[in-house]
Amino acid sequence: MGSSARSHSEELGRFGDRVLDRVDVTGEPVRAAVALCSGLGGLASDWNPVSRLLEPGVAGVAFEFTPGGLPLRECVAALERLRLRHAPEVPFVLVGHSMAGMTVEAYARAHPELTAGVVLVDPSPEPPGSTAVDDSFTKAVRGWVRRDTVRRHPGLARRLGPALRALMMTFGTLSAPDPDPVAARARFADSGLLTDFLAEFASYPSRIRELEKMRASSSTPLAIPWTVLTAASAIGTGRAAARLLAAHADLAAVSTLGRHEVVGGADHLLGLDRPEVVAAAVHEIIRSAPSSC
Repeated sequence: MGSSARSHSEELGRFGDRVLDRVDVTGEPVRAAVALCSGLGGLASDWNPVSRLLEPGVAGVAFEFTPGGLPLRECVAALERLRLRHAPEVPFVLVGHSMAGMTVEAYARAHPELTAGVVLVDPSPEPPGSTAVDDSFTKAVRGWVRRDTVRRHPGLARRLGPALRALMMTFGTLSAPDPDPVAARARFADSGLLTDFLAEFASYPSRIRELEKMRASSSTPLAIPWTVLTAASAIGTGRAAARLLAAHADLAAVSTLGRHEVVGGADHLLGLDRPEVVAAAVHEIIRSAPSSC
């Protein structure tokens, strides 16, 4: 049963002139709160199909995370501010899509006692032991960001941004429409937002290195409900598919309570194609959580 509570939007926290966390809140935060963390290029509205399926008494806090090249520790701090505002005394569940899976894991490692459970939605395949490889394209993007190319030529964002969003939807889902196409087009046409997306992409190798340090410093394994959902249509074939499945299995093994599920009928934007699977994983964690965390 979905929540019928009214929703609202708000902004929390800044780093310079950049909004670190823009959230759309649905539900009444009585029993639990769920941080729905968007991956690279994701918008808060992408979580609308999942939020609509959350039970009454569960607040879905859709986190439109555009931190640019900020380190993981800053991302963790932003998530902690969100928890203090929406879930200071109730179970706090973290859901991370794609690249946001690293932010979610970093938070869980920094604050295991505050994390009721984790759901990684087709996460970036960077299990423990990963190495950060700076390929030529990533280095080129880092150069564009350093030179502030997009901000200096705002026409680029107006032309390229909406096209990038359209490509994400075309190749990232099987059939799901954009939940808010008008707003998405306007957001992606913004040169500042597009610059932050590029900066976040360029920060991928450094994020891996930072997460690896956190993993290496953990003396005991996590014991948190931990679900990894793999989109079947995004697996690929042959050796690439085998590597991805092995990486996601290793990510599930990050916690002694981890499990791995391959979800059919879904591409990389799994929350749009199969929102009921994400919502079910969240509800399973909440049902098993103490009344307060």
